[in-house]
Order: sequence, then C-alpha cells, then structure tokens
Amino acid sequence: AIVSTPFILSGGAVASAGSTYLAVFAARSTVTAMEGSNAAAGWTARWTIDLCSLWTNTRACTWDVGGAALVGSSDAAKVFVCVGPTVEGACFALDALTGASLWTSPFAPGGTGFQAPPSLSPDGRILLAVSTTKKVYMIDAATGAQKKEVALAALSYATPAYSSTGDAFFLCTEDGTLTSFSSNSSSSALTELWSNTLCGVTGGTTQPSVAVIPAAEAGLSGASGAIAIASASGLVLLLRESTGA
Repeated sequence: AIVSTPFILSGGAVASAGSTYLAVFAARSTVTAMEGSNAAAGWTARWTIDLCSLWTNTRACTWDVGGAALVGSSDAAKVFVCVGPTVEGACFALDALTGASLWTSPFAPGGTGFQAPPSLSPDGRILLAVSTTKKVYMIDAATGAQKKEVALAALSYATPAYSSTGDAFFLCTEDGTLTSFSSNSSSSALTELWSNTLCGVTGGTTQPSVAVIPAAEAGLSGASGAIAIASASGLVLLLRESTGA
C-alpha cells in the first residue's frame, strides 16, 4: 500500500494533551497517528481509524487515500483528508487527538474522487479539494458543507496554494496552465483572476504545486507577495501573486 507523506502537528491541542509531536499518515483507507517527543525517544501509536468504517453504501468500500497527504489545522485539533480515486469520493475531518470523525462530506456518484492533498485556508475556515472530475470544491472546514465549486479546463493532481493574503489560490493543471482563482467565500462562485501556461509538467498524474512567498521575503512592497513555480524549461520562476507576471 502507498503510504502518504506524514503531516506533523505540534503545539495547540497536541501540546495540551501532553505530546510534543503528532505525525498523521494514511495507507489505503486507514489513517494512523503516532506521537512522540523526539527522534531518540521514538514514536508510539495514538490512534488508527479505517475510513471505510464510515462507509454507508451497500457496495464494497473502495476509498483509498493513495499517495495524497493529509493537512492539519493550525491549532493542531483537526486533521483533514480526502479519498479517491473512486466513483464516490469524500472528504473527512478527524479529531487529531482521538481520530474520531467530526464530519464527512460525501460526493455524488459519477467519478468524484481525490488524489491530491486538500488545502486549508490561512484562517482555517475553508478546505479546498481538487477532484478527478476537473473540479475544485470549497468546503466549510467546521461543518463539511460544500459551499461552492469551479470547473477546470483540465485535470489537476496538484495541491491548491493559498495566496499570502488568503483571498486567492493558485493551481496547476495537466495542460500546463497555472490559474489564480478568487477565494472570497462571500461571493457566489469561484472566479478566475488570471492564468498563464508556465506550469512545468504536462500530462500524467503529477503537476507542480505552487510555493507562496510573502511580500517582505520576496522584496515586494504591499500585501501581495510572490509565487514560485517550476517551468517547462526546468527553471524555477518567481511571479507576482496579483498578476502572474
């Protein structure tokens, strides 16, 4: 089974529970949390949950996290994960300390699965999930309610990256397009702000994710920072968040 990249939680709820670190990872439909204080002391299992235990369909559960990583809240209290590929995908919020399910956000049959890690907004209120049906879903991180969605021109297996101000996100698709979308949750739909064809990998099941650099670190004035992306020429390009130039 493919094991996802562990997400490390520290501080917040983890510290209050007496742990220094909590590493959460997944293999197929099973999510496991290991706790520890340092590398020398090693790690011990804290909890394990099989997401298929939450499956309510009469057919066999086919949920699989695959190689997608999980993401945790800034207060170290929650872990979010989406499953796929499957004809009935879902996203979950789990209690970071117990593994208990806080909510399940199911999707209608028809091939809606997930193969990329979701992304949590800087304020922790919105979860972005990219599906295998060329859509980005905006999900309420507190309740699991699906707030809105946007259709993509091509598939994407990349993780959406929020801007440094949190009012936009960036995503590469398999046709080499890098797009900036508005993430204003008060608007009626996710809208495109700009796009270019600077993503470095086309086709296949991997696309580069965008690295966001705050304005001060990028040497820019104002609130809007920069983004770094691997180009088709093999170079790493530094672009302005606001324009993609």
